[in-house]
Amino acid sequence: MRRLVLITGATALTLLLGWWRGGDPVAATVAGRVAPPPATAAEPKAAAPAKTAPQRAESTASAPPAPSVATVVQDDGVNWADPAQRHALLREAGLGRRSLLSLLTEARLRCGGRCPGFPESELAGLPEAMRRLLQRALAARPEIERQVAELRLSTVLPLRERFALVKTARREHFGDEIARTLYGEEEAQLAFRLALADFARQEAASLPFEVRLARLEALRREHYGGYFDYLDAGESRWERLRQAETVALAGVSGEERTALLQTLRQVFLGDEEARQLAAQDAFDAAAASRAAAYRQARTALSKEIAQRGDPARDPQLAAERDSRLQALRQRWFGNPG
Repeated sequence: MRRLVLITGATALTLLLGWWRGGDPVAATVAGRVAPPPATAAEPKAAAPAKTAPQRAESTASAPPAPSVATVVQDDGVNWADPAQRHALLREAGLGRRSLLSLLTEARLRCGGRCPGFPESELAGLPEAMRRLLQRALAARPEIERQVAELRLSTVLPLRERFALVKTARREHFGDEIARTLYGEEEAQLAFRLALADFARQEAASLPFEVRLARLEALRREHYGGYFDYLDAGESRWERLRQAETVALAGVSGEERTALLQTLRQVFLGDEEARQLAAQDAFDAAAASRAAAYRQARTALSKEIAQRGDPARDPQLAAERDSRLQALRQRWFGNPG
């Protein structure tokens, strides 16, 4: 059932999120639950990734992937046994709406022996210029990947630098067109994630929420480019939630952050999953609090025992220590063992 809301500053964020994710903004709105924080020029903190639901059915990553990030492979209803559909996918690659690496990965996962010789077997029916481009890209791939492997990149290098080195190596001998034909989707994904992290770290906290969300969408479209339709369709609601958290939670802390996070979850995941995640958060917080209290009490006990003697040489003191440790475990964890 749709809920009517008064569009105030408190509900504007949720309405904007509803627009941004392409859903029904009114149905997703939780009226008046979170007031946007005041704009601040302070450097934003990195947003925490969304926790998975208790079922752990899906997960989100908290950091951008390495330059060898696997491209999105989604179940888009393609019948890989149908040569006409495989041919259409290659046309998409020739038009710059897919990349060959993504198609080859997808074919390896989904063909199951039903498309022998792909993609070479499907090239003949393409326009000549497109066919030659894809043939050149396929022929160049082994040498490009050999050159990239020879870079021997250290993980000590920042991700941005590793990505730049890989992009340069891919283009050194075969040019930008061949590199994009092969790796365009992968590079678009990683370029977006790096840009998103920069925006969250440098600017987001000082901007109104509507500007943050508009910039997020602009970054997606800018960096996904011609691959936007495919990559957009492949993003799960958990990934879209993670993106929104990254910009919306920048510079927000305490109870305000908790309330805003819950609203984001309701918008992207629905009320029930948001409630489950909130319950998991409460459970985790209580467990962390118990563990911290136990560690503090255990440290105090160890200091007291050490001041009174050496348990290794005093069996009575050792027995007292062990008994009191057992009592601490029972108190904080309900575990006498």
